[in-house]
Amino acid sequence: MPQQLQFNFAKPRDCTPEEQKEWMDGELTFWASITGKIIIGLSILQVALLGFMLGTMYIIGEILK
Repeated sequence: MPQQLQFNFAKPRDCTPEEQKEWMDGELTFWASITGKIIIGLSILQVALLGFMLGTMYIIGEILK
């Protein structure tokens, strides 16, 4: 009869100060700069889509008068 795999739910070890500095200077800095640009772009897109929606409602309202 097959047995279920055993999972290790133990807490992982804490990183060393060198590992933390390497991560913050490398991968973290890269993703922080990209995330800021993505948030700004998506915020502009959201405002533009809201404007298009309001414009469409206005045009439809004028046509149906």
